[in-house]
Amino acid sequence: MALVHSLRLSSGGPSGMVFALLHDCFTPEDPTSGFDLLFDLCTHIAQGQVSPSMAYLLGASRLLALEKPSGGIRPIAVGEVLYRLVACTLGFQFREALADHFSPL
Repeated sequence: MALVHSLRLSSGGPSGMVFALLHDCFTPEDPTSGFDLLFDLCTHIAQGQVSPSMAYLLGASRLLALEKPSGGIRPIAVGEVLYRLVACTLGFQFREALADHFSPL
């Protein structure tokens, strides 16, 4: 779901991987594309079944400093694509429970 609707031109994290690469290489329409492997990897990430070093790398971000028109700096952090894909998918999957929990805020 998130891979299909992801921004194909969005920037990549520290590894340089971008959504367009995942979209072009791992499409659910092509059974030989390795989509099942990508799904399994994302499931392991979502369930916390990755090594601490892998979790650290997935949590890394590329940092940018953009100048605001009115002066000052706007910090931008661009996270790893796999982390963003898993987070987006989980957010979509649990959107009702999250809305109920955070609605007072």
